[in-house]
Amino acid sequence: MKKSTLIFLLLVFTARLIAQNAVNVNVLVTPPYSPYLSDYTGNGGQVLIQLNNTTGNTLQLKLTGSITGNDNGLFLFTKPDYQPGTPIVLAPFQSLQIAAAGSSTSFLDAPNVETNLSQSQQNVIYASGVLPEGLYTVCVRAVDFQ
Repeated sequence: MKKSTLIFLLLVFTARLIAQNAVNVNVLVTPPYSPYLSDYTGNGGQVLIQLNNTTGNTLQLKLTGSITGNDNGLFLFTKPDYQPGTPIVLAPFQSLQIAAAGSSTSFLDAPNVETNLSQSQQNVIYASGVLPEGLYTVCVRAVDFQ
């Protein structure tokens, strides 16, 4: 199980995604790699989310995302009505690195997601900090704050 979780985390955090054709989103992970989700969403500083504004306009953004189990049917995604307290502001052509800790990753916190997991499955995941064994796709999007 540890090996598949590690593979999942390596695949997840090295993905490069482009959102809305205006912002490039990169998720960067520094070793050592851990099977525990809290090592990536906590204050460890192992994960950075890099945002690059590719336009000549100032943008006000929020992050949203999803986790999908490719082989186990699990999914969770940010609720459509999720709204953080403040926007991420990117000046024209600005690059910004955000540590994936605390409020910056709240778009995947339990109260902010919809999922097909039962409450008991959710309790196990949040207590252990480990997703069930499987191959996962994680998507992080930068969308308009409004």
